[in-house]
Amino acid sequence: MKNFFALLTRKNLYNLIPEDQPVSRQQFVLFRIFSFTGAFVCIGVSAKMLLTIVNAGYLPWMILSLCMVMIFNFYNIKSPAGLRKAYLVMLCSAVALLHLVSYSCGGIRTAGTLYFGVIILYAYMLLGRKSGKAFTIFVIAHVAYLFIVSTFTDWTSFSFFKNDITLINEDFLINAIMSFVLIAVQGNYLQSNKNEVIQDLDKKRILLE
Repeated sequence: MKNFFALLTRKNLYNLIPEDQPVSRQQFVLFRIFSFTGAFVCIGVSAKMLLTIVNAGYLPWMILSLCMVMIFNFYNIKSPAGLRKAYLVMLCSAVALLHLVSYSCGGIRTAGTLYFGVIILYAYMLLGRKSGKAFTIFVIAHVAYLFIVSTFTDWTSFSFFKNDITLINEDFLINAIMSFVLIAVQGNYLQSNKNEVIQDLDKKRILLE
């Protein structure tokens, strides 16, 4: 069971990251958290759509395809040298899906917009300040774009939910909860004793003492 868990969490890849690079190790753990929780969110949201919406069409399957991309991206890494590329693939895949979802799920008012906050946080944590700023600027531009197309065109609507206010509210509720869970999981890790940086500081403090 222990070996299976180690294989599942890519412990072998984690161990290839030098112990004197606690930030890199922490980034990998955050990447693992996002990959698993993101996949869980994708499965939950798509299942809810398939169960509650008649003729849901292609959107739930697109969300599930993102789930597959995230899982494949996580398990396809061969060495620590490929981690940064994997981080970028994961975040860009999430952005692409949110962009596509917005057209059929409310445009500027889509609940999926809440996940952009999660993406910005992870961009700073995984890719650094420069990339974090780039993702922030892109997200702001994207939200402004959604406002324009939602206000001045008929490209976006709540047609996916058949303009049913109950389904719209349910979608917002589920996505709000899921986005908060993603942030909470990240925050819990950063504030726990499992935080690689905290562990490294504790080891150095003990050594100094």
